[in-house]
Amino acid sequence: MDKSEIVLKLEQLLKDCSFEHSIVNDSEDSLIELNLDSIQAIKLLVAIEEQFGVVISDKDYDFENFKSFEKIINLLERYNV
Repeated sequence: MDKSEIVLKLEQLLKDCSFEHSIVNDSEDSLIELNLDSIQAIKLLVAIEEQFGVVISDKDYDFENFKSFEKIINLLERYNV
């Protein structure tokens, strides 16, 4: 799967999870600006695992891995998505 496909799927996940500001204009845009609360962040993590067929290890549940689409893409690439 290429980067643009991953970005499209991530954007759709944000919309599906009903996040207020689900449009990310750049893969480096901060997801913090979306004002995700802890429950929404967990929903997003679960949705990412389900959408991309991965199980993210406990060591990768680090906020730094989920700060932006670019960081999530880098994480997913480590899982061979």
